[in-house]
Amino acid sequence: MIEFLLVLGVIWIVAAIIQDFKQREVANWLNFSLIIFALAFRAFYSVFFNNYMVFIFGLVGLLITFILANLFYYSRLFAGGDAKLFIALGAIIPFEDSFYENNLIFLVFLISFLLGGVLYSLIYSLILTYNNKEKFNKSFKEIFNKKLTNLYFIFAFSLAFVIFSLISKDFIYLIIPAFFIIIFLLYVYTKSVEQSCMLIYVKAINLRPGDWLEKEIKIKNRTIMPNWEGLSEEEIKFIKENYRKKVLIKQGIPFTPAFLIAFLVIILIKYFFNGDFKLFNLFEILWL
Repeated sequence: MIEFLLVLGVIWIVAAIIQDFKQREVANWLNFSLIIFALAFRAFYSVFFNNYMVFIFGLVGLLITFILANLFYYSRLFAGGDAKLFIALGAIIPFEDSFYENNLIFLVFLISFLLGGVLYSLIYSLILTYNNKEKFNKSFKEIFNKKLTNLYFIFAFSLAFVIFSLISKDFIYLIIPAFFIIIFLLYVYTKSVEQSCMLIYVKAINLRPGDWLEKEIKIKNRTIMPNWEGLSEEEIKFIKENYRKKVLIKQGIPFTPAFLIAFLVIILIKYFFNGDFKLFNLFEILWL
């Protein structure tokens, strides 16, 4: 049973990655079909082997990922397709025989997903900046100069901690100004990447549901505003019928590879760490 679910998960995630890079979206049919296949297999297995906990685990997994996916989506960490793929994987991930171990698997998956997602996003953005060096450098200088006032404030704020550290001879307090300076630089970096590498002009006829407007569009007596959910089918239809100019949209980083990273981590633990998801070994694995 476990092998079938894991293979099913890998196949669907790889398909989602391919679709995400080609079309910049993950279709609903792909996510929903994974849920149907996973639950159908669990139902068949439960009846055939008289073990209904297998099906129940799948339903509980769906409930957990549904809650988390909505939390991430409305926190603007996920796009719609990513959220639905995350929900679908809830029918796959609980593959052990106890709630305790399945909860640990979810914890490992979630930690791996978040850490892997950060690392993947950083590498992807570095590749973008390398391929658009001139545009990025120009954007970085512009945004940095615009935010100089904020940097001066951070320096003034940091000076107090530096003085306090010198007086108290406890240099642990230098972590605080260092943290704020790093946050400032990361903000300038991400905004520069977004402005120089992720904004493109698209013909109205090529717009797709979910595309993110970079700025509002005024057409006749109507203003279409940017929003997190992207353009709706009705808005796209209206734009196509009444707008002849190109539309500036913002592309996101295809985030589906982060799902594969996290999924491969739980497979590695299952087959290369003797499948031991006990709490002690879990922390030992994460520490190593």
